[in-house]
Amino acid sequence: MAFKAMKRSGFGQQEVSAPSRDAASAGAETVSIVAVWSRDIDVAVRFGRINTAVQVRDALQDAGRLTNWTLTNAFEGKQRIGSLCQAVWALLAELAAGRFLPLQSAILPPR
Repeated sequence: MAFKAMKRSGFGQQEVSAPSRDAASAGAETVSIVAVWSRDIDVAVRFGRINTAVQVRDALQDAGRLTNWTLTNAFEGKQRIGSLCQAVWALLAELAAGRFLPLQSAILPPR
């Protein structure tokens, strides 16, 4: 059984499928998957969203070769003060332009 997904491109949507682990072991081409998480999901206490994310990750591992990336927000990391300043600046700049920037967009600075 293959994993099916929709791939968006400039010309609409296209159905793509990834071989299952059985097909991959039979010599079929494996699919590379990058999962981007907003928090570390390998924590000791698993409940709620963390538990759901772990189950999603386990399902994706069956679909292909999985790479996990974790975002750091403005309150984490080595350059915390600079990141917080960037977040406040982004919020103020969007407010001055008459647009509303969601807080989560501001605290996850581009890297």
